[in-house]
Formats: sequence, C-alpha cells, structure tokens
Amino acid sequence: MQACYVLFVTVLMQLPHDILGQGLSMSDILRASDPPLVEIITNAAGLRTLEGPVWVPARRALIFSDLGNRQMLEFRRGNLNAVRVNWGGNGNVLDLGGSVLTANSNAGVGGVTRVSNDGGDPLTILADSFEGRKFNNPNDVAVKSDGSIWFTDPNYGAAVRRNQEQDGQYVYRRGPDGTVTAVVTDGDKPNGIGFSPDESRLYFTDANPSRLRAFDVLGDGDRVSATPAWEAEVGLADGLTVDTEGNVYVAGRDGIHVFNKDGRKYGVIAVPKRTRNVCFGGRRYNQLFITAGNSVYRLPIAKTGHKPSGAEW
Repeated sequence: MQACYVLFVTVLMQLPHDILGQGLSMSDILRASDPPLVEIITNAAGLRTLEGPVWVPARRALIFSDLGNRQMLEFRRGNLNAVRVNWGGNGNVLDLGGSVLTANSNAGVGGVTRVSNDGGDPLTILADSFEGRKFNNPNDVAVKSDGSIWFTDPNYGAAVRRNQEQDGQYVYRRGPDGTVTAVVTDGDKPNGIGFSPDESRLYFTDANPSRLRAFDVLGDGDRVSATPAWEAEVGLADGLTVDTEGNVYVAGRDGIHVFNKDGRKYGVIAVPKRTRNVCFGGRRYNQLFITAGNSVYRLPIAKTGHKPSGAEW
C-alpha cells in the first residue's frame, strides 16, 4: 500500500440541491431538511477524471479510481491515500465478502480483479479473457447474491480499437465456477451496470443512443432476455446505483438521473460538473457519493442503497 500523500478538509464547498424534477416527485428522493450537495474532494492533488466510487463499511472509507493518474484512491477520515498506483482500474464494487472488485484495463491484468478492502494485496485476476481472446477495456462491474460477477466491456480508446480481439462490446457474466459467458451482445459501449434488489432485472448504460437499458434476468439467473424490458434516454449515461426500492440512479451529463423500477423518471439531481459514477455509502447507507470531473460530491437522500443478499458488509 502507498503512503498517505495529501490531507483534505472534509467539506470544501456547499451547493444547493438544484433539483430538476419531472413526472414523479423528487421530494420522494430528497427531503428539504437534508443537507445540501457538498464537494468533499476537489482538484487540490491534481486528480484527473474520477470514477468507480465504492463505500467500504468495514473501514468507513470511500475507494475510487483516478483514471487520469492511473491510481486507486481511498478517502478516509479526511485523508486521501493512493492505495494502488500504475493501475488501470475503472469501476469498483464490493464482492459478497467485502473485497474490492475492479473492472481493470491494466496490461497483464485486463479484466476483473480483486484486492483487499483497503486496496492492498493480494491481487487476484478473476477474469482476463473470453474464448481465448483478451477483453477490450472493462469498464464497470456488479455482483449478484449467487456470487456471480457481471461486467461491461466497451472499446473506448483508439489503441483499444486498433488491437481489439473481441468481435463486439459485450456484457459478461463470470459464474462462481469461473466460467465467463457473454450475456448481452448487442451493446455499443456498455458502461455502468447493476441489478434490481430482487435481481430480476439487469440494468446497464449504453451509447448510440446514450441510454439506460433494463433486461429481465431469466433461467437460473445466468442469462437475460433477448430484448430490453424498457430503455430510458440519459445524456452521456455512465455509472449507476440502485436503492432498496428499486429506483435507479444514473450518472449523466448534467447530474444524477433518477428512475423508478419501471423506467419512469423522477428527475435529475443537478451537479456542477459532468458526473461519471455514483454509489451509496455512509453509516446508514443513505448518502450518494458522486464522482464528477476531478471532484467527489456527497449528498444525503431519503432512500437507502441496496446491498446484495448474503453480503457480509
């Protein structure tokens, strides 16, 4: 693990909620009595393009990716630590045991990796290829209660496209036995990914057009419907998270877009910078942590984040 290299004041600036609601009432998501959106990490350390936030309850810490500087960071008790460097990680999530899984594009470990809950060793490569060919550029990852790992694999980057070995840009499932299968093959840069609380729906974001897609999970939970149950437009759709009621929170160009389980839109939680990912965290698991540009924001809301059944955290 790398040493702590910078200290941060926990709250750097405060902003109004600036809620842009339509259809359903955003008052169901945000209460007037809740504290406002707060920027908890800014560019004081030269951070560049932050992604993949995940709350680690055992450490009361936020882990996230700094894409521009190729490192994994931990924000804990007002301190920011680089816990992995020369790291191609993007999206992060906890597995059922509380270790950190990462959609990783590092040379030699491209795929899905696992490290300890503080970002340290041991490093385990869980999946690095499909049908003998390397993945494109793994982007984000989700976990189901059966221990399976689902992840997206777009081909972002000119070098990636020049050397692409896969025939397309797929959503994959790694089963508990280590077998990797392609579960969605019609994507165009699949990105953020997650499940409904009952795991009957798979959600992921996609491009061209930029949207949130919802697929029914079928069979023994190892495949999905051929066509989506519904889709919803989101400009520059990126990472996502889900609450215990099945509402979906999607990072987009102008903030966090909130949908109910049927695809109806509550509205948008406006954020000053383009948002890239979002997760639930905090002691009560009722705060949104949002990565946007070179900043991280925190916002308490009226909902609680979903954890997969069987999670030990």
